[in-house]
Amino acid sequence: MLNLFLISILITGCGGDNSNDSSVVIEPTDQFEIEYSTITGTAFAESTLNGKTVTASCKDSVGFKEEVVVDEHGVWLGQVDSSKFPCRLEVKANEHSYHSYISQAGRVNINPFTDLAIAYASTQLPATWYQSGSITVDQLKSANTALVNELIKKDYSLDSKTDLFTAEIQTVNPLHLAIQALLDAIQGSNSIQDYNALLTLIKDGNLSQLPEKLKNQNTETNVDDLPNVTDFSLNKFNNKACTWVENTTELYINCNKDVMSDFKNLSLVSIIGISESGILTKPCEIYKYGENLTLQTGGKSITAQFTSQGFDQIYYQNDENQIVVSASPSKNRFNTATLVFRDNKLFTATFEGYLNNESSLGNQELTCIMNPNS
Repeated sequence: MLNLFLISILITGCGGDNSNDSSVVIEPTDQFEIEYSTITGTAFAESTLNGKTVTASCKDSVGFKEEVVVDEHGVWLGQVDSSKFPCRLEVKANEHSYHSYISQAGRVNINPFTDLAIAYASTQLPATWYQSGSITVDQLKSANTALVNELIKKDYSLDSKTDLFTAEIQTVNPLHLAIQALLDAIQGSNSIQDYNALLTLIKDGNLSQLPEKLKNQNTETNVDDLPNVTDFSLNKFNNKACTWVENTTELYINCNKDVMSDFKNLSLVSIIGISESGILTKPCEIYKYGENLTLQTGGKSITAQFTSQGFDQIYYQNDENQIVVSASPSKNRFNTATLVFRDNKLFTATFEGYLNNESSLGNQELTCIMNPNS
C-alpha cells in the first residue's frame, strides 16, 4: 500500500493545473538565417543593356535574392547567398545572350568579350555552359590573356594587361569602343555570318578567326595615325584649292584635295534607338586623307572625293560653314558628302551613295550628329 501511495504522489506532482503552460521556450537564433553577399558590375554590348534582366546560376542552382535589372548607365547590382559561390551570370538582349562568371563578392562585367572568353575557356557555347557548365578562375585568366592578345593583334585598341572581366567600362570608353568595333567587324565580315557564328568558332579553339578591326578601305594610310581634329577654324579650309564663283562672297567650287588638311574626327554619333533612359547612339568616324572623305559607322562606310568638280565646294553662310563633296562619276559611283560646321566644330555629317565594298545595295545614306547625350 505504501508503494502505491508514493506512486500516486509522484504522478500528481508531474501534472497539476499548469499542464497548458509551455515549460520549454525555444529562443530564435541566427542558425538558419542566410548571409548574403553583393555582386555588381556592368552589362554592355553595342550600347548599354538598359532594362535587361541579369540572372545568376550559383551552387545548388541558387540565383539572385531579388530581380536584378541593368540601369541606363549599364550598371547592375544584386545579392546572392554567400555560401553558394561561384556564380554563372547571363543577360539576354534581343537575339543574343551574354555571360560572365564570378567566384566571390565583388564586381564583374558582362559583355561580348566576357562571353567569348568563357566560350574559349569552357569549349562550350556560353548559353549551354550557363545551364550546367563548370570553369576555373585559372582557365578564365588564361582565356582572357589569349583573347586580349589576339584582339590587339587584330588592331583593337586594348592594353595588353586588360582584364575583360573587371576593367572599368563606360559608354564610349576604350573598352566599350573595342566591343563596338568588334561587333562592327562581324557585321562587315564576309566570312563570319553573325556573332553566334563567331562564338562557335571560338569555343572550338579558333581564336585566330576573330575578325580584324575595320579600316578605311579607300586609303593607303593607317587612319589611326591621322591627327584627331575637333576645332575647325576657318583657316583649316583652303579657298585657293577651289574656284571662286563670281558675284558671290561665300561660294567656292571645283575644290581639289588640298581644300582641307588630312584629319580624323570622332566627335559625332549616329542614332540607333530610343529607350526610356534616353537616346541610344554609336560612334561615327570621319576621315579625310588625300582626295578621299569617308564616314564609317556601324560596320558601314561611304566615301566621297574631292575631284575638282562643281559639286566639290565650300559654301560659307553666316556663322555656318558647309562643305559639299562629290565623288568622281568616272568611277561609276556618284557619292556625296555634306559636312556642316558651326562655331568651328563639326556639327553634322551626311553621306549618300554606295557603301564601300558593296556593289548591289544601291543608294544608301549615313547620317551622324553631335552627341545629344553630351
